[in-house]
Amino acid sequence: MNLLKTIVKITPVPILRKVKSFSLKKPSRIKFLFKVSNEEALIEIGKKLAFNNFKKVSKNTLAYKKFLESNGVNAKKVNSFKKFIEIVPTTDKNNYIAKYPMNELCINGDLSPLAVIDRSSGYSGKSIYFPISKKENLFDELVMANWFKTQFNITTKDLLINCFFLGSWVAGLKIGNSARMIGTSINTGPRLDEIVETIFDLDKYYERIIILSYPPFAMMLVYKLIEAGYDFKGKNFLFLVGGEGYNLEFKQKLQELTKKSSEIFGAFGSTETGIRIGNETVDTHMLKQMAASNKEFCKKMFGKEFPPNIFQYDPTNVHLFTKKYKNGKDALIFTSASKRAVPVIKYNLKDEGGVLTQKEVKKIIKEVFNMDFNFKLPLPIFYVYGRVDDTISIASAIFYPHQIKSGLLEFMDNVIDYRLESKTTDTGVIYPAVYVAVKEKRKASKKKIEESIYKTLLKYSSTYSESIKEGIADRPIVFLYTEKDFPFELNEITKDQVKEKHLVN
Repeated sequence: MNLLKTIVKITPVPILRKVKSFSLKKPSRIKFLFKVSNEEALIEIGKKLAFNNFKKVSKNTLAYKKFLESNGVNAKKVNSFKKFIEIVPTTDKNNYIAKYPMNELCINGDLSPLAVIDRSSGYSGKSIYFPISKKENLFDELVMANWFKTQFNITTKDLLINCFFLGSWVAGLKIGNSARMIGTSINTGPRLDEIVETIFDLDKYYERIIILSYPPFAMMLVYKLIEAGYDFKGKNFLFLVGGEGYNLEFKQKLQELTKKSSEIFGAFGSTETGIRIGNETVDTHMLKQMAASNKEFCKKMFGKEFPPNIFQYDPTNVHLFTKKYKNGKDALIFTSASKRAVPVIKYNLKDEGGVLTQKEVKKIIKEVFNMDFNFKLPLPIFYVYGRVDDTISIASAIFYPHQIKSGLLEFMDNVIDYRLESKTTDTGVIYPAVYVAVKEKRKASKKKIEESIYKTLLKYSSTYSESIKEGIADRPIVFLYTEKDFPFELNEITKDQVKEKHLVN
Protein backbone atom coordinates (compact mmCIF):
# COMPACT_ATOMS: atom_id res chain seq x y z
CA MET A 1 0.00 0.00 0.00
CA ASN A 2 1.08 3.57 -0.68
CA LEU A 3 2.87 4.72 2.52
CA LEU A 4 1.79 8.35 2.22
CA LYS A 5 -1.81 7.28 1.64
CA THR A 6 -1.62 5.15 4.80
CA ILE A 7 -0.33 8.13 6.80
CA VAL A 8 -3.21 10.25 5.49
CA LYS A 9 -5.73 7.58 6.56
CA ILE A 10 -4.60 7.80 10.20
CA THR A 11 -4.10 11.58 10.31
CA PRO A 12 -6.94 13.50 12.04
CA VAL A 13 -9.02 15.77 9.80
CA PRO A 14 -8.16 19.00 11.72
CA ILE A 15 -4.45 18.42 11.02
CA LEU A 16 -5.11 17.79 7.32
CA ARG A 17 -7.08 21.06 7.16
CA LYS A 18 -4.24 22.97 8.83
CA VAL A 19 -1.70 21.55 6.36
CA LYS A 20 -3.98 22.55 3.50
CA SER A 21 -4.52 26.06 4.87
CA PHE A 22 -0.79 26.58 5.45
CA SER A 23 0.14 25.46 1.93
CA LEU A 24 -2.39 27.79 0.28
CA LYS A 25 -0.82 30.96 1.61
CA LYS A 26 2.15 30.87 -0.77
CA PRO A 27 2.53 29.39 -4.28
CA SER A 28 5.91 27.96 -3.25
CA ARG A 29 4.20 25.93 -0.51
CA ILE A 30 1.67 24.49 -2.96
CA LYS A 31 4.53 23.52 -5.26
CA PHE A 32 6.28 21.81 -2.36
CA LEU A 33 3.10 19.98 -1.30
CA PHE A 34 2.66 18.60 -4.81
CA LYS A 35 6.35 17.72 -5.01
CA VAL A 36 6.35 15.60 -1.82
CA SER A 37 2.85 14.12 -2.38
CA ASN A 38 1.43 11.62 -4.79
CA GLU A 39 -1.95 11.36 -6.47
CA GLU A 40 -3.30 8.55 -4.27
CA ALA A 41 -2.49 10.43 -1.07
CA LEU A 42 -4.07 13.66 -2.34
CA ILE A 43 -7.24 11.81 -3.37
CA GLU A 44 -7.38 10.17 0.07
CA ILE A 45 -7.13 13.60 1.74
CA GLY A 46 -10.03 14.81 -0.40
CA LYS A 47 -12.16 11.78 0.50
CA LYS A 48 -11.58 12.30 4.23
CA LEU A 49 -12.34 16.02 4.09
CA ALA A 50 -15.43 15.52 1.90
CA PHE A 51 -16.85 12.80 4.17
CA ASN A 52 -16.11 14.94 7.22
CA ASN A 53 -18.03 17.79 5.58
CA PHE A 54 -21.00 15.49 4.99
CA LYS A 55 -21.11 14.40 8.64
CA LYS A 56 -20.91 17.99 9.90
CA VAL A 57 -23.40 19.43 7.42
CA SER A 58 -25.93 16.70 8.17
CA LYS A 59 -25.87 17.91 11.80
CA ASN A 60 -25.58 21.69 11.55
CA THR A 61 -27.35 22.69 8.32
CA LEU A 62 -31.14 22.73 8.47
CA ALA A 63 -31.72 22.56 4.72
CA TYR A 64 -29.51 19.50 4.38
CA LYS A 65 -31.20 17.80 7.36
CA LYS A 66 -34.57 18.36 5.68
CA PHE A 67 -33.19 17.15 2.35
CA LEU A 68 -31.91 13.88 3.84
CA GLU A 69 -35.15 13.32 5.77
CA SER A 70 -37.27 13.88 2.65
CA ASN A 71 -35.17 11.23 0.89
CA GLY A 72 -35.40 8.75 3.76
CA VAL A 73 -31.71 8.88 4.67
CA ASN A 74 -30.46 8.63 8.26
CA ALA A 75 -27.06 10.34 8.33
CA LYS A 76 -26.02 8.40 11.45
CA LYS A 77 -26.14 5.16 9.47
CA VAL A 78 -23.84 6.55 6.79
CA ASN A 79 -20.70 5.52 8.65
CA SER A 80 -18.24 5.01 5.79
CA PHE A 81 -17.19 6.78 2.61
CA LYS A 82 -18.46 3.78 0.60
CA LYS A 83 -21.95 4.16 2.09
CA PHE A 84 -21.78 7.91 1.50
CA ILE A 85 -21.28 7.31 -2.23
CA GLU A 86 -23.89 4.53 -2.42
CA ILE A 87 -26.70 5.78 -0.16
CA VAL A 88 -26.69 9.58 -0.01
CA PRO A 89 -28.77 11.21 -2.81
CA THR A 90 -27.36 13.89 -5.08
CA THR A 91 -28.28 17.55 -4.71
CA ASP A 92 -28.66 20.11 -7.49
CA LYS A 93 -29.86 23.63 -8.09
CA ASN A 94 -33.55 22.69 -8.25
CA ASN A 95 -33.87 20.09 -5.49
CA TYR A 96 -31.63 21.89 -3.01
CA ILE A 97 -30.23 25.39 -3.61
CA ALA A 98 -33.43 26.91 -5.05
CA LYS A 99 -35.74 24.90 -2.79
CA TYR A 100 -34.65 26.07 0.67
CA PRO A 101 -34.38 29.56 2.22
CA MET A 102 -30.89 31.08 2.10
CA ASN A 103 -30.41 31.06 5.89
CA GLU A 104 -31.32 27.35 6.07
CA LEU A 105 -28.65 26.56 3.46
CA CYS A 106 -25.96 28.18 5.63
CA ILE A 107 -24.16 26.38 8.45
CA ASN A 108 -26.13 26.87 11.70
CA GLY A 109 -28.43 29.24 9.79
CA ASP A 110 -25.87 31.99 10.41
CA LEU A 111 -25.57 34.76 7.80
CA SER A 112 -23.05 36.85 9.77
CA PRO A 113 -19.85 35.27 8.32
CA LEU A 114 -20.90 36.17 4.78
CA ALA A 115 -18.68 38.38 2.64
CA VAL A 116 -20.71 38.51 -0.57
CA ILE A 117 -23.82 37.06 -2.15
CA ASP A 118 -23.40 35.70 -5.66
CA ARG A 119 -26.36 36.05 -8.01
CA SER A 120 -26.38 33.57 -10.84
CA SER A 121 -28.91 32.53 -13.46
CA GLY A 122 -26.81 29.86 -15.17
CA TYR A 123 -28.73 28.00 -17.90
CA SER A 124 -32.15 28.07 -16.28
CA GLY A 125 -32.82 31.81 -16.46
CA LYS A 126 -34.01 31.80 -12.83
CA SER A 127 -31.70 33.61 -10.42
CA ILE A 128 -30.26 31.92 -7.37
CA TYR A 129 -28.56 33.78 -4.55
CA PHE A 130 -25.52 31.99 -3.25
CA PRO A 131 -23.87 33.21 0.00
CA ILE A 132 -20.08 33.12 0.27
CA SER A 133 -18.19 33.56 3.54
CA LYS A 134 -15.15 35.78 4.04
CA LYS A 135 -12.91 32.73 4.51
CA GLU A 136 -14.05 30.88 1.41
CA ASN A 137 -13.93 34.07 -0.64
CA LEU A 138 -10.26 34.44 0.30
CA PHE A 139 -9.75 30.70 -0.24
CA ASP A 140 -11.10 30.90 -3.82
CA GLU A 141 -8.95 33.95 -4.57
CA LEU A 142 -5.81 32.28 -3.18
CA VAL A 143 -6.46 29.11 -5.16
CA MET A 144 -6.85 31.15 -8.35
CA ALA A 145 -3.77 33.29 -7.61
CA ASN A 146 -1.69 30.16 -6.96
CA TRP A 147 -2.81 28.73 -10.29
CA PHE A 148 -1.83 31.95 -12.09
CA LYS A 149 1.57 31.98 -10.42
CA THR A 150 2.58 28.32 -10.49
CA GLN A 151 1.29 27.43 -13.97
CA PHE A 152 2.06 30.59 -15.95
CA ASN A 153 4.81 32.30 -13.94
CA ILE A 154 2.85 35.56 -13.93
CA THR A 155 4.76 38.57 -12.60
CA THR A 156 4.40 42.36 -12.54
CA LYS A 157 5.97 42.35 -16.02
CA ASP A 158 2.64 41.02 -17.28
CA LEU A 159 -0.56 43.03 -17.67
CA LEU A 160 -3.70 41.09 -16.73
CA ILE A 161 -6.90 42.46 -18.24
CA ASN A 162 -9.98 41.17 -16.43
CA CYS A 163 -12.79 41.11 -19.01
CA PHE A 164 -15.29 39.21 -16.88
CA PHE A 165 -18.48 40.91 -15.79
CA LEU A 166 -17.89 42.80 -12.53
CA GLY A 167 -21.41 42.84 -11.13
CA SER A 168 -23.48 40.51 -8.98
CA TRP A 169 -21.94 37.41 -10.53
CA VAL A 170 -18.94 37.64 -8.24
CA ALA A 171 -16.51 35.43 -10.16
CA GLY A 172 -15.35 38.50 -12.08
CA LEU A 173 -14.57 40.31 -8.83
CA LYS A 174 -12.73 37.27 -7.42
CA ILE A 175 -10.68 36.87 -10.59
CA GLY A 176 -9.78 40.56 -10.43
CA ASN A 177 -8.65 40.23 -6.80
CA SER A 178 -6.63 37.10 -7.62
CA ALA A 179 -4.92 38.87 -10.52
CA ARG A 180 -4.05 41.79 -8.25
CA MET A 181 -2.32 39.44 -5.80
CA ILE A 182 0.35 38.31 -8.26
CA GLY A 183 0.64 40.83 -11.08
CA THR A 184 -0.40 44.16 -12.54
CA SER A 185 -4.08 44.12 -13.42
CA ILE A 186 -6.83 46.29 -14.83
CA ASN A 187 -10.53 45.49 -14.44
CA THR A 188 -12.27 46.68 -17.58
CA GLY A 189 -15.15 44.26 -17.51
CA PRO A 190 -16.46 43.12 -20.92
CA ARG A 191 -16.21 46.52 -22.61
CA LEU A 192 -14.61 45.84 -25.98
CA ASP A 193 -13.75 49.41 -26.99
CA GLU A 194 -12.16 50.12 -23.61
CA ILE A 195 -10.09 46.92 -23.75
CA VAL A 196 -8.89 47.64 -27.28
CA GLU A 197 -7.84 51.15 -26.24
CA THR A 198 -6.06 49.74 -23.17
CA ILE A 199 -4.07 47.26 -25.26
CA PHE A 200 -3.06 49.90 -27.80
CA ASP A 201 -1.98 52.28 -25.02
CA LEU A 202 -0.25 49.90 -22.60
CA ASP A 203 1.14 46.88 -24.45
CA LYS A 204 4.51 48.58 -24.97
CA TYR A 205 5.09 48.63 -21.21
CA TYR A 206 4.58 44.90 -20.62
CA GLU A 207 6.20 41.69 -21.78
CA ARG A 208 2.89 39.85 -22.01
CA ILE A 209 -0.79 40.72 -22.22
CA ILE A 210 -3.03 38.28 -20.34
CA ILE A 211 -6.73 38.30 -21.18
CA LEU A 212 -9.13 36.85 -18.60
CA SER A 213 -12.50 36.21 -20.25
CA TYR A 214 -15.08 33.82 -21.64
CA PRO A 215 -13.86 31.96 -24.78
CA PRO A 216 -16.35 33.66 -27.15
CA PHE A 217 -15.39 37.06 -25.78
CA ALA A 218 -11.70 36.31 -26.42
CA MET A 219 -12.49 35.68 -30.08
CA MET A 220 -14.64 38.83 -30.30
CA LEU A 221 -11.77 40.84 -28.83
CA VAL A 222 -9.25 39.48 -31.34
CA TYR A 223 -11.53 40.39 -34.25
CA LYS A 224 -12.05 43.85 -32.74
CA LEU A 225 -8.29 44.39 -32.41
CA ILE A 226 -7.70 43.31 -36.02
CA GLU A 227 -10.50 45.63 -37.16
CA ALA A 228 -8.80 48.48 -35.27
CA GLY A 229 -5.49 47.79 -37.06
CA TYR A 230 -3.63 46.06 -34.21
CA ASP A 231 -0.59 44.06 -35.32
CA PHE A 232 -0.11 40.84 -33.35
CA LYS A 233 3.29 40.15 -34.91
CA GLY A 234 5.96 39.91 -32.23
CA LYS A 235 3.43 40.24 -29.41
CA ASN A 236 2.89 37.82 -26.54
CA PHE A 237 -0.71 37.09 -25.54
CA LEU A 238 -2.08 34.57 -23.05
CA PHE A 239 -5.83 33.92 -22.92
CA LEU A 240 -7.05 32.43 -19.63
CA VAL A 241 -10.69 31.58 -20.16
CA GLY A 242 -13.62 30.15 -18.21
CA GLY A 243 -17.40 30.02 -18.09
CA GLU A 244 -17.62 27.49 -20.92
CA GLY A 245 -15.36 25.18 -22.88
CA TYR A 246 -13.71 25.51 -26.26
CA ASN A 247 -12.42 22.99 -28.78
CA LEU A 248 -9.21 22.58 -30.77
CA GLU A 249 -10.65 24.34 -33.82
CA PHE A 250 -11.33 27.39 -31.65
CA LYS A 251 -7.75 27.34 -30.35
CA GLN A 252 -6.32 26.97 -33.86
CA LYS A 253 -8.44 29.84 -35.18
CA LEU A 254 -7.40 32.08 -32.29
CA GLN A 255 -3.72 31.34 -32.89
CA GLU A 256 -4.11 31.86 -36.63
CA LEU A 257 -5.72 35.27 -36.13
CA THR A 258 -3.07 36.35 -33.60
CA LYS A 259 -0.23 35.20 -35.89
CA LYS A 260 0.70 32.42 -33.45
CA SER A 261 1.52 35.00 -30.79
CA SER A 262 -0.95 33.57 -28.29
CA GLU A 263 -1.69 30.62 -26.03
CA ILE A 264 -5.02 29.72 -24.44
CA PHE A 265 -5.82 27.75 -21.29
CA GLY A 266 -9.20 27.15 -19.70
CA ALA A 267 -10.48 26.68 -16.17
CA PHE A 268 -13.59 24.98 -14.85
CA GLY A 269 -15.64 26.24 -11.92
CA SER A 270 -19.06 27.28 -10.74
CA THR A 271 -20.79 29.51 -8.23
CA GLU A 272 -21.75 26.56 -6.05
CA THR A 273 -18.50 24.58 -6.07
CA GLY A 274 -15.92 27.37 -6.38
CA ILE A 275 -14.73 29.42 -9.32
CA ARG A 276 -11.70 27.25 -10.02
CA ILE A 277 -12.12 23.52 -9.58
CA GLY A 278 -9.94 22.41 -12.46
CA ASN A 279 -7.42 23.82 -14.92
CA GLU A 280 -6.16 23.02 -18.34
CA THR A 281 -2.43 22.33 -18.24
CA VAL A 282 0.26 21.52 -20.78
CA ASP A 283 -0.43 17.85 -20.05
CA THR A 284 -4.20 18.10 -20.62
CA HIS A 285 -3.56 19.99 -23.88
CA MET A 286 -1.35 17.11 -24.98
CA LEU A 287 -4.03 14.56 -24.08
CA LYS A 288 -6.58 16.55 -26.07
CA GLN A 289 -4.30 16.59 -29.13
CA MET A 290 -3.71 12.84 -28.82
CA ALA A 291 -7.46 12.23 -28.57
CA ALA A 292 -8.13 14.39 -31.63
CA SER A 293 -5.54 12.54 -33.70
CA ASN A 294 -6.52 8.98 -32.70
CA LYS A 295 -10.18 7.93 -32.46
CA GLU A 296 -9.31 4.56 -30.89
CA PHE A 297 -7.48 6.31 -28.06
CA CYS A 298 -10.25 8.89 -27.68
CA LYS A 299 -12.94 6.20 -27.48
CA LYS A 300 -10.99 4.14 -24.93
CA MET A 301 -10.13 7.13 -22.78
CA PHE A 302 -13.30 9.22 -22.95
CA GLY A 303 -15.99 6.96 -24.44
CA LYS A 304 -16.54 9.10 -27.56
CA GLU A 305 -14.74 9.65 -30.87
CA PHE A 306 -14.05 13.35 -30.30
CA PRO A 307 -12.10 14.98 -27.45
CA PRO A 308 -13.73 16.72 -24.48
CA ASN A 309 -12.38 19.63 -22.46
CA ILE A 310 -9.85 18.11 -20.06
CA PHE A 311 -8.76 19.51 -16.69
CA GLN A 312 -6.47 18.57 -13.84
CA TYR A 313 -7.85 19.21 -10.37
CA ASP A 314 -6.65 19.32 -6.79
CA PRO A 315 -8.58 16.51 -5.05
CA THR A 316 -7.92 18.08 -1.64
CA ASN A 317 -10.30 20.91 -2.65
CA VAL A 318 -13.15 18.83 -4.04
CA HIS A 319 -14.10 15.18 -4.40
CA LEU A 320 -15.39 14.12 -7.83
CA PHE A 321 -17.12 11.06 -9.18
CA THR A 322 -19.76 10.33 -11.81
CA LYS A 323 -23.33 9.11 -11.66
CA LYS A 324 -25.77 8.21 -14.42
CA TYR A 325 -28.19 11.01 -15.24
CA LYS A 326 -31.81 10.21 -16.13
CA ASN A 327 -30.93 10.19 -19.85
CA GLY A 328 -28.12 7.68 -19.32
CA LYS A 329 -25.23 10.14 -19.59
CA ASP A 330 -22.50 10.31 -16.94
CA ALA A 331 -22.92 13.45 -14.82
CA LEU A 332 -20.07 14.85 -12.72
CA ILE A 333 -20.85 14.95 -8.99
CA PHE A 334 -18.97 17.35 -6.67
CA THR A 335 -18.52 17.39 -2.89
CA SER A 336 -16.74 20.26 -1.14
CA ALA A 337 -13.59 19.21 0.67
CA SER A 338 -13.03 22.77 1.88
CA LYS A 339 -15.25 24.64 4.34
CA ARG A 340 -17.92 26.78 2.69
CA ALA A 341 -20.83 28.91 3.92
CA VAL A 342 -23.13 26.71 1.84
CA PRO A 343 -21.37 23.35 1.60
CA VAL A 344 -22.28 21.36 -1.50
CA ILE A 345 -22.60 17.63 -0.89
CA LYS A 346 -22.80 15.27 -3.87
CA TYR A 347 -23.81 18.22 -6.05
CA ASN A 348 -24.83 17.64 -9.66
CA LEU A 349 -23.91 20.57 -11.91
CA LYS A 350 -25.44 18.59 -14.80
CA ASP A 351 -22.19 18.52 -16.74
CA GLU A 352 -21.48 15.37 -18.73
CA GLY A 353 -18.02 13.92 -18.25
CA GLY A 354 -15.79 11.61 -16.27
CA VAL A 355 -12.93 11.32 -13.79
CA LEU A 356 -9.63 9.51 -14.41
CA THR A 357 -6.58 8.81 -12.29
CA GLN A 358 -3.12 9.16 -13.78
CA LYS A 359 -2.70 5.38 -13.52
CA GLU A 360 -5.77 4.87 -15.74
CA VAL A 361 -4.58 7.47 -18.25
CA LYS A 362 -1.08 6.02 -18.47
CA LYS A 363 -2.44 2.49 -18.94
CA ILE A 364 -4.55 3.47 -21.96
CA ILE A 365 -1.72 5.52 -23.50
CA LYS A 366 0.57 2.51 -23.15
CA GLU A 367 -2.02 0.20 -24.74
CA VAL A 368 -2.71 2.44 -27.74
CA PHE A 369 0.61 4.20 -28.38
CA ASN A 370 3.06 1.87 -26.60
CA MET A 371 4.67 4.86 -24.91
CA ASP A 372 5.09 6.23 -21.39
CA PHE A 373 3.41 9.47 -20.33
CA ASN A 374 4.67 11.44 -17.36
CA PHE A 375 2.52 14.11 -15.73
CA LYS A 376 4.20 17.22 -14.35
CA LEU A 377 1.78 17.47 -11.40
CA PRO A 378 0.47 14.58 -9.23
CA LEU A 379 -3.15 15.51 -9.95
CA PRO A 380 -6.00 13.43 -11.41
CA ILE A 381 -8.06 14.64 -14.35
CA PHE A 382 -11.71 15.15 -15.11
CA TYR A 383 -13.22 15.86 -18.48
CA VAL A 384 -16.36 17.65 -19.64
CA TYR A 385 -18.29 17.20 -22.87
CA GLY A 386 -21.06 19.66 -22.13
CA ARG A 387 -24.39 19.84 -20.35
CA VAL A 388 -26.06 16.47 -19.84
CA ASP A 389 -29.24 17.95 -21.32
CA ASP A 390 -27.69 20.42 -23.80
CA THR A 391 -27.41 18.37 -26.99
CA ILE A 392 -29.39 17.60 -30.11
CA SER A 393 -29.83 14.11 -31.52
CA ILE A 394 -29.70 13.51 -35.27
CA ALA A 395 -30.51 9.84 -35.94
CA SER A 396 -28.38 8.56 -33.02
CA ALA A 397 -25.60 11.10 -33.62
CA ILE A 398 -25.29 13.44 -30.63
CA PHE A 399 -24.07 16.99 -31.22
CA TYR A 400 -23.13 19.76 -28.78
CA PRO A 401 -23.50 23.50 -29.41
CA HIS A 402 -19.73 24.05 -29.40
CA GLN A 403 -19.42 21.65 -32.36
CA ILE A 404 -21.76 23.82 -34.38
CA LYS A 405 -19.67 26.81 -33.32
CA SER A 406 -16.60 25.14 -34.84
CA GLY A 407 -18.34 25.29 -38.21
CA LEU A 408 -19.00 29.00 -37.72
CA LEU A 409 -15.47 29.99 -36.70
CA GLU A 410 -14.32 31.33 -40.06
CA PHE A 411 -17.40 33.58 -40.18
CA MET A 412 -17.23 34.86 -36.59
CA ASP A 413 -16.30 38.40 -37.63
CA ASN A 414 -19.86 38.65 -39.00
CA VAL A 415 -21.74 36.19 -36.75
CA ILE A 416 -23.53 37.63 -33.70
CA ASP A 417 -25.27 34.55 -32.30
CA TYR A 418 -26.77 31.19 -33.23
CA ARG A 419 -29.34 28.59 -32.14
CA LEU A 420 -29.80 24.99 -33.15
CA GLU A 421 -32.40 22.27 -33.01
CA SER A 422 -33.17 18.98 -34.72
CA LYS A 423 -36.04 19.16 -37.22
CA THR A 424 -37.81 16.58 -39.35
CA THR A 425 -39.01 16.90 -42.94
CA ASP A 426 -42.49 15.83 -44.07
CA THR A 427 -40.94 12.54 -45.20
CA GLY A 428 -39.38 11.84 -41.78
CA VAL A 429 -35.77 12.80 -42.53
CA ILE A 430 -34.09 14.48 -39.55
CA TYR A 431 -31.58 17.32 -39.92
CA PRO A 432 -29.80 20.02 -37.85
CA ALA A 433 -31.49 23.40 -38.19
CA VAL A 434 -29.11 26.25 -37.40
CA TYR A 435 -30.41 29.80 -36.92
CA VAL A 436 -27.65 32.38 -37.34
CA ALA A 437 -27.76 36.09 -36.55
CA VAL A 438 -25.27 38.13 -38.58
CA LYS A 439 -24.17 41.76 -38.64
CA GLU A 440 -24.55 42.09 -42.41
CA LYS A 441 -26.63 39.67 -44.47
CA ARG A 442 -24.96 40.66 -47.74
CA LYS A 443 -21.61 39.44 -46.36
CA ALA A 444 -23.04 36.09 -45.27
CA SER A 445 -23.22 33.09 -47.58
CA LYS A 446 -25.86 30.58 -46.47
CA LYS A 447 -24.31 27.94 -48.74
CA LYS A 448 -20.78 28.41 -47.38
CA ILE A 449 -21.94 28.34 -43.75
CA GLU A 450 -23.98 25.18 -44.36
CA GLU A 451 -21.00 23.49 -46.02
CA SER A 452 -18.66 24.47 -43.19
CA ILE A 453 -21.04 23.17 -40.50
CA TYR A 454 -21.65 19.98 -42.48
CA LYS A 455 -17.92 19.21 -42.82
CA THR A 456 -17.42 19.94 -39.13
CA LEU A 457 -20.20 17.58 -38.02
CA LEU A 458 -18.86 14.79 -40.23
CA LYS A 459 -15.55 15.05 -38.35
CA TYR A 460 -17.31 14.59 -35.03
CA SER A 461 -19.59 11.67 -35.90
CA SER A 462 -19.29 8.76 -38.31
CA THR A 463 -22.87 7.81 -37.28
CA TYR A 464 -24.14 11.04 -38.83
CA SER A 465 -22.39 10.25 -42.12
CA GLU A 466 -23.90 6.75 -42.23
CA SER A 467 -27.36 8.10 -41.41
CA ILE A 468 -27.16 10.49 -44.36
CA LYS A 469 -26.11 7.65 -46.68
CA GLU A 470 -29.08 5.60 -45.45
CA GLY A 471 -31.44 8.51 -46.09
CA ILE A 472 -32.62 8.88 -42.49
CA ALA A 473 -30.71 12.12 -41.85
CA ASP A 474 -29.78 15.12 -43.94
CA ARG A 475 -27.27 17.94 -44.11
CA PRO A 476 -27.63 21.05 -41.93
CA ILE A 477 -29.93 23.83 -43.07
CA VAL A 478 -28.96 27.36 -42.06
CA PHE A 479 -31.45 30.19 -41.57
CA LEU A 480 -29.89 33.66 -41.69
CA TYR A 481 -31.18 36.68 -39.77
CA THR A 482 -30.08 40.18 -38.95
CA GLU A 483 -29.73 41.08 -35.28
CA LYS A 484 -33.06 42.92 -35.46
CA ASP A 485 -35.12 40.01 -36.81
CA PHE A 486 -33.37 37.14 -34.96
CA PRO A 487 -36.30 35.20 -33.40
CA PHE A 488 -34.49 34.31 -30.17
CA GLU A 489 -33.10 36.26 -27.23
CA LEU A 490 -29.49 37.15 -28.02
CA ASN A 491 -26.62 35.84 -25.91
CA GLU A 492 -24.98 39.04 -24.68
CA ILE A 493 -21.62 38.05 -23.26
CA THR A 494 -20.66 41.68 -22.90
CA LYS A 495 -23.40 42.01 -20.29
CA ASP A 496 -24.36 40.21 -17.08
CA GLN A 497 -24.66 36.77 -18.60
CA VAL A 498 -22.47 33.87 -17.58
CA LYS A 499 -23.70 30.98 -19.70
CA GLU A 500 -24.52 31.06 -23.39
CA LYS A 501 -27.68 29.28 -24.52
CA HIS A 502 -27.72 27.79 -27.99
CA LEU A 503 -30.53 25.22 -28.04
CA VAL A 504 -34.03 26.07 -29.18
CA ASN A 505 -36.21 25.12 -26.21
